[in-house]
Amino acid sequence: MENIGIIGFGNMGEAFAAGLRAKLPEVKLAVVEKLSPRSSIAKDRYGALDCTGDWGKFFSLAEVTILAVKPQDAESLLREISPYSRGKRFISIMAGKPIALLQKHLPTPYLCRFMPNLAAMYGKAAIGVAFPEGLPESQGLSEKQGIPEHRGITGQGIAEPRGITGRGATPKPQAQTLAGQEGISGSQGLDEQQGSAGVPSREMPPSMEEMDSFKAQCLQIAGAVGKPIQIPERLMPMMTGLSGSGIAFVFQFLHAMALGGVKTGFGYSAALETALQVVEGAVEVLRKTGETPSAWITRVASPAGTTIEGLQVLEEGGFTASVMGAVEAASRRAEELEGV
Repeated sequence: MENIGIIGFGNMGEAFAAGLRAKLPEVKLAVVEKLSPRSSIAKDRYGALDCTGDWGKFFSLAEVTILAVKPQDAESLLREISPYSRGKRFISIMAGKPIALLQKHLPTPYLCRFMPNLAAMYGKAAIGVAFPEGLPESQGLSEKQGIPEHRGITGQGIAEPRGITGRGATPKPQAQTLAGQEGISGSQGLDEQQGSAGVPSREMPPSMEEMDSFKAQCLQIAGAVGKPIQIPERLMPMMTGLSGSGIAFVFQFLHAMALGGVKTGFGYSAALETALQVVEGAVEVLRKTGETPSAWITRVASPAGTTIEGLQVLEEGGFTASVMGAVEAASRRAEELEGV
């Protein structure tokens, strides 16, 4: 993978540029960004080529394009780039916009959807990754790359949430290189790629090898800004509740911990620093041991000790139920915004 395009260079677009520059320094970046100050940042800070106003040039360079515009601009953007998109490869990070919307406008099967969170700016995001259903794939792509994948109902009694319906797709890629590519004129691209009704035309579906190549590219890009977690698209609103909104719930917990420290005599800064280290330590313990949080709670909470006293207060205040409810409420709202 040599060239990646980014359309929209806001906070999340820049987060991906920063991650790609750090993790994949050999990759060349091309951007489209209408706001001059933001396009200047892309050029000066990340060495990106500004292709604003020249879709032909942009798509002749970009092997994979990240769609990072605001959700309200999604439809107009997709209509604008449709004539240039045959067989191209796209990743959407447009919140609340399903793959079906991309399929409606873009004549290509190479479509992927990400749900990152704020920590993408620092390479630590939990990123939901979804592909269209019904495409050819080899078994174990995620395992071969070390990417966790949602498994649905398992023999361990974990039930799969209900909610968003799956979506399908189709066609075939064009190899993209930096040199020797001509831009597609608007009239030529539109005539060749759309039928008389303006609906994107379809070709033969991609091979299993082609789809595996695209999926590997997507997971590599996601890995540049955090940890990819492959899920069915119907779970994207739930990923929003757990990851996208969940990071704010963690901030709220840390703030509450720090306030508890203040109430017992610490200054806020010292209390917050202590709380941050406690959380980092807890995460490290869980990652290194592979055990569940509940197993460690039992070990820490000795009989008639300090921890069990505090845990009792948390449960009397509905702590566990409140956190579960917050994730569920955020997920429900994400479904509403997505029109599910």
